[in-house]
Amino acid sequence: MRVFFSCLLAFLLLCPGLSSFARAEEDPLRLLQKRTAAINSLSADFEQETDIPLFSAPVTSQGRFLYQSPAHLRWEYRKPYRSGFIISGETGLNWEGDQKPRFFKVAENPQASLIFKQISARLRFDPAAAEKEYKVTLTTSSPLTVVLEPRQAEVAAVLRSLTFVFTEEGVAESVTVDEAGGGRTRISFTNVRLNPAIDPGEFQKP
Repeated sequence: MRVFFSCLLAFLLLCPGLSSFARAEEDPLRLLQKRTAAINSLSADFEQETDIPLFSAPVTSQGRFLYQSPAHLRWEYRKPYRSGFIISGETGLNWEGDQKPRFFKVAENPQASLIFKQISARLRFDPAAAEKEYKVTLTTSSPLTVVLEPRQAEVAAVLRSLTFVFTEEGVAESVTVDEAGGGRTRISFTNVRLNPAIDPGEFQKP
């Protein structure tokens, strides 16, 4: 499910300033659509905690995320094990520990194609399109909490809900993924930076 969680991260990090939107007269999701038009790059550190029904304790990992428009992505786990992937235009690269990195073509990799599609869609966030896929509910204003529930039966069979929490400053703080089978993953974000300068080499090798 790690690749799936990375798709969710794309939506989460492309929601800056939403808590200030909640206090505005204009619809907060419409204001979000305007704000995301100015985003060209993103970076963040994260901690991921996964509760698996058969395990007695949650599984915790740490890593970082980088994105550069129009088609560059790095999703990297650093602890407890090194792994990750890079998408750079039409090609990609993934790695596990000390194994030799493997190259792939995005068009021939369904998971990579899905990631690219999700990021492209979320960069220009469209509330109407989101509502077609999810029931979107703003549940609390302090902290601002947004819950997404899938409308399609095939998605709902795997995913029960996504819960996003934002800080008072409007920075994405966490996302919780509740799976239909009882598993839960919570990803917490720190050091979120909007439009940072990113070294092109980050998208060329592990």
